[in-house]
Amino acid sequence: MLWKSVTALIVLFWAVMTTLLVRHSYFPDVPVLKTVPVSELLSQVAGRRDIVRSTLSLMRNGERRGNADLAISEWREPLAPSRSGFHFQAGGQLTTQVSGEDSNVTWRFDGDLRETGGWESMTLAVRTPSNNSSVFIGWKQGDEMPKIEVWRGRERIMDTKQALEQARQQKGSGLGMMGSMLPGFLGKQTISLQNLLSLQAETGVIPLAGKKRNGYILTLSLMGFYQAKASYTESGELTRVELPQGWQLIDPLLEGIDASFSARP
Repeated sequence: MLWKSVTALIVLFWAVMTTLLVRHSYFPDVPVLKTVPVSELLSQVAGRRDIVRSTLSLMRNGERRGNADLAISEWREPLAPSRSGFHFQAGGQLTTQVSGEDSNVTWRFDGDLRETGGWESMTLAVRTPSNNSSVFIGWKQGDEMPKIEVWRGRERIMDTKQALEQARQQKGSGLGMMGSMLPGFLGKQTISLQNLLSLQAETGVIPLAGKKRNGYILTLSLMGFYQAKASYTESGELTRVELPQGWQLIDPLLEGIDASFSARP
């Protein structure tokens, strides 16, 4: 009887361990992602002709704080026989606090990514109407540093040298929200556009509307300090972007969320 009990325990132990091994190998709790060429994902996204732009809600702590429009298209040089790369275009509006009051900040980004990898150029424009301030940042391949201009109304109050010096001092510039847009990390070292913003693409299982679906994840890393992870469906639809410090960009329709969710008055 004792031997039969021991044998039964051994068989049970073997069965449980085998089940756990199969589950771990073929049905892992953490989705396994496979690295793929960035151009594979971008080609899928740029090939979508039915949806020109992705309109997302900007969220933080379950509260809607703004919106953004994102688009990726093919970039071709005039008379070039083949695609040169991809053009990124984005813009939106953010509600933030300026001097203790809500203020709308608008922004626009344009960038050209070469087919072989590496950025050809990028520009960023940010405006705060409440204090009539604007920041323009432009960077082209080969430039050691970006061109930076800070304006208040029609008056340019800061150029690249002054902006980087302000960044080195790591102090407020008196521009409110616009001061935080100055790239403080640039004040500490010289870096090329080539290494500023890197991209990595992966394919696997992503969460979508509370379910698991096959898709892609595009990770954007700013000098290795900050990361944003964009989730795409297999057909190239952008569903959400996870941003630093708890910020998110979410497509309410694809994620199955009511469009009126958590909207600020």
